[in-house]
Amino acid sequence: MMSSTKVRIDERDDILAVICKETQSYFKLDFDQWASCWLHDERTMYVCSSQDMGLIVHKGWDAVYTNMQRDFTAGDNCKKLDVKRENLDITYQQGIAWATFDEISLNENGDLDESFQTRILEWVDGAWKMVFLSLAVRRNQDQRSKQLAVTSDGHVVWMTKYMSDIFSADSSEYAGFMISAGRFRATNPEFDKALQNAINRAAELHSYAAQYRFMKRTGRGFRYPVILGEDEFGSVISCSLSVRDGVTYIDLAQDHALERRLLTSKVIFGLSNGQLALSKHIASGKSLTISAGELDISVNTARTHLTRIYEKTGVNSQTALVRLLLSVG
Repeated sequence: MMSSTKVRIDERDDILAVICKETQSYFKLDFDQWASCWLHDERTMYVCSSQDMGLIVHKGWDAVYTNMQRDFTAGDNCKKLDVKRENLDITYQQGIAWATFDEISLNENGDLDESFQTRILEWVDGAWKMVFLSLAVRRNQDQRSKQLAVTSDGHVVWMTKYMSDIFSADSSEYAGFMISAGRFRATNPEFDKALQNAINRAAELHSYAAQYRFMKRTGRGFRYPVILGEDEFGSVISCSLSVRDGVTYIDLAQDHALERRLLTSKVIFGLSNGQLALSKHIASGKSLTISAGELDISVNTARTHLTRIYEKTGVNSQTALVRLLLSVG
């Protein structure tokens, strides 16, 4: 078997120049420049995959040409303001080059995209031409969201700009959570034990096979609300865990299906509109006093609503109420 070798510096520069040209012409909607980077052959293949859009495969230059020309004409290409490549590795063997790298880019909405890419190029008529592209989107996140990603032991490996700004100082705390020695923790030691256990259990689904089995059994991806308890001000400390990209994502915002769950709870438990509104605020982690202020009602009225909610749902604490609401449908 013939082994691949590292390319010389000048060859590496030539190969990287084609990759950069292909990328930049794509962003600039210059179809002719983009097409000139490719080998026009039936072996040419263009593969893209992401959690949101699934798998898209164009086989053969005719299919690649037709689909990409339509995208260029419609102006549907992703607009990138900044593109960086990390972990670049290029090898070659007998006129064929393989390039793999992580691409991190900032789009026009201020969101960060991260993908793992593989490019195969061939030396044809004195020039490198691309014959294969595989792009797997790892992350495409709203940088204003309240999300971060952690390993099985809670070490933070990524967070949105919003969360990075919040936790920029070692002493920073937010909604009952903090980052200590690089790990995502609950500020309350007892709550932190439950949080770390939940993170550890979620890590059991980090492998592709484990997550696939879970989705086959349940019909949906893993998402788990972690209800830790009430702080000294009566606010419920909670977050949601999900698994993707081989790590655990933690969301400190409302559960994405909270509105639907609350409407279902209203029907099941016979909640009034006022009780439903208060339930929503409590489920969002707000104390009774803050909820009353935002709903423009007195604290006594809020307490009355809460008492009626407890009677209808059969729970006797805000923590139990949030856990119940997030478990409905």
